[in-house]
Amino acid sequence: MPEHGYSLLHFETPKWGPIDLFRILPAGGDIWGKFAPLRETHWAIPIDTIPGEALSHALHGYHPPLMQVLGRHPHEDARRIPDSKSMCTYWEGRACPLAGPHCRPGADVPECYSPPDVDPDLYSLVLLLVQSWKEGRYTVVVEGEEFSY
Repeated sequence: MPEHGYSLLHFETPKWGPIDLFRILPAGGDIWGKFAPLRETHWAIPIDTIPGEALSHALHGYHPPLMQVLGRHPHEDARRIPDSKSMCTYWEGRACPLAGPHCRPGADVPECYSPPDVDPDLYSLVLLLVQSWKEGRYTVVVEGEEFSY
C-alpha cells in the first residue's frame, strides 16, 4: 500500500467519458486510513462512500454500478463546503493580489490556496483533496468487500 494513503484511478467509459478517482486507502482497520481525522469535518462533504463491489466492477470494465453511486461532479461537490470553512486564508483582508471568489475548492482554485483553520498535521491532506477536486477527481472511500478475477 502506498505510504501517502491514497491511489489514483482512471477509467475510460464509453457512456460517461473519462472518470478519475482519488481513492482513500484503508489502514489499521479504518476505511478512511490516513484521512480518518477528516471524516467528521466539513472536508468530508465531497467524499463519497462507495461499495467495494461497484469499484471492482469498474476495475473489470463494467462501469454502471460505479456511476450509480458516485455523487455530483467534484467541481460542484467541493462547492458544498461552506464559504466560511473553505475560503482561502489569504482572502481575508485581501492579503493576496489574486484574491477573489474563486479562492475556494473547485475547478478554479488557485495554486496559492491556503485552507482556513486547518490543524497543521492535516494541512497536507486537505491540500491533496482540494487539488484532487480541482483536477475533477471523485474522492471515494470504499466500504465492503471487493472481488478480483
